[in-house]
Amino acid sequence: MKALLVSCFFSILFAAVALWYLQDPGIVEIIWLGYEVHLSVATGILTLLIALFMLLLLLGGSLWLLGIPIRFISFLQDHRKREAQHHLLEQLTAFEAEKFTEALYHQKKIGKILDKNALFLWISARAFEKANSFDRAEKSFLALTRTSFTSFLGLQGRIRLALQRGDRVLAGTLLEEANKVVPSSPWVLREQLALAYADHDVAKARSLVKALEALQIIPALQAKKQMAQLCYQEAIQPEVSLKQKEALLKEAHVLDPSLVEVTACLAQTFAETGHQKEALRVLETTWPVTPCQTLGDLYLALAAPKNPLDAYQVATRLIKKAPHLAGSLLFLARTALQAGLWGESRAHLMLLQMQQPTAEVYELLAGLEVSEKQDLKAANGWLEKGISVDRDQESGARMTFPTPVP
Repeated sequence: MKALLVSCFFSILFAAVALWYLQDPGIVEIIWLGYEVHLSVATGILTLLIALFMLLLLLGGSLWLLGIPIRFISFLQDHRKREAQHHLLEQLTAFEAEKFTEALYHQKKIGKILDKNALFLWISARAFEKANSFDRAEKSFLALTRTSFTSFLGLQGRIRLALQRGDRVLAGTLLEEANKVVPSSPWVLREQLALAYADHDVAKARSLVKALEALQIIPALQAKKQMAQLCYQEAIQPEVSLKQKEALLKEAHVLDPSLVEVTACLAQTFAETGHQKEALRVLETTWPVTPCQTLGDLYLALAAPKNPLDAYQVATRLIKKAPHLAGSLLFLARTALQAGLWGESRAHLMLLQMQQPTAEVYELLAGLEVSEKQDLKAANGWLEKGISVDRDQESGARMTFPTPVP
């Protein structure tokens, strides 16, 4: 319907113009250099249009001919760019495939064309780094730092190179710069934490662990364990007073009661300050989490039993919260063996044999046979079982293969 209306409109317009022309065609008179030309209006307009068309045609042809060199140069540039992009993709593929020599070959091919391309600079720098061409890698990373949106990539590369050289001062400075470019970056915070550990800067390490925990970069449990280790490291420094040492060890023990060295150090510190009960209570708290001979021996030393029989009674107090753990049974078996309690020792060792048979358990059973019955044959039988357990464990370790990385 719309097309019909438009067609009717132009038909009426054409008819009106044709009628007007027939009634009054008009005349155009041109006088130039003594010549006169008389034309109708329609002929004059048509002649003018033809002249303009020819002029435009001549102008367009001239411009097309003049643009041939420019188009040829543009074609060459586009071809070089396409070839450069192709080499860039091959360079990235070679880098990811860890064929660094091949990656550097492609780098040479397009180095002059893409010398300002950020992706090319980053791939080249990483390839130089992997190929141990550290000077060239440094230059490429430095070029990346000159542009705001790639400065972090350049700083990250320079930090890695500084750490490889062992230049922790420069690495620390660059990490501060990187933290300004990308605040609260997990990678930056982890590297700063590693540097703080290496420099034994406990205060800075503790603040970084808190920051990582607040940003949920590390789990709360892991943060507690790291904080406990840091408190312990600070506590054992020679310049720390006894009061500060005790406070730091208490904090570490609360954060992670499973740390044997923290528990042992805190118990000894309590003993030194005359808090014998607190020392024993600390050891009893850690035992269900980490039962081990070191804590058991320290507990006996602090409790100071009068004789081996008394020592066994003291040992039963230590393990009463976790009597069925392998560490508890092993500690009781040793203490009972030293006290000459053959029945108790055998009972504990037989439970251990069913629960967690190890070469150490069989050695204690062999010693028990000799001490109680002087039965060398039975002792040798237990020792042979211990050797068999060791052999099976070694065989299992050899047959364990790493899980393929997906």
